[in-house]
Amino acid sequence: MKASIEYLKEAKEKLGCETDYQLAKALKTSTTNISRYMSGETLMDDFHCLVVAKSLGIDPMKIIAAAQEEREKNEEKRGVWRDFREAREREKGRAIVPVMAALTGLMMMAMVTIPHLSEATGFYKTSHYAN
Repeated sequence: MKASIEYLKEAKEKLGCETDYQLAKALKTSTTNISRYMSGETLMDDFHCLVVAKSLGIDPMKIIAAAQEEREKNEEKRGVWRDFREAREREKGRAIVPVMAALTGLMMMAMVTIPHLSEATGFYKTSHYAN
């Protein structure tokens, strides 16, 4: 799993920034913040995790959870963050299954409902499709 700094470096590359100054401007933050994050002096706060995730087009919880895991001093709590991150990674591919099931259900309902609505409005009786 990636460290939070890796996401920041990925954003820097994706945004085409050659300097921390350019990255700070692109992320609408201070150069001091970026320099501290890049040097490992501090970890990104949740706000900056959100901004970086938005620039990468990814789930913000990936970066927030990484930063929280890195920030946590208690090993047991750090393990909870690690487990959370691993669970989200495993579920990422399965998230589409419930969405597809819901869409299929809606399509089935529409197919059943639409002919009844059409008959109620007289569409079949008055259109050239009635023959």
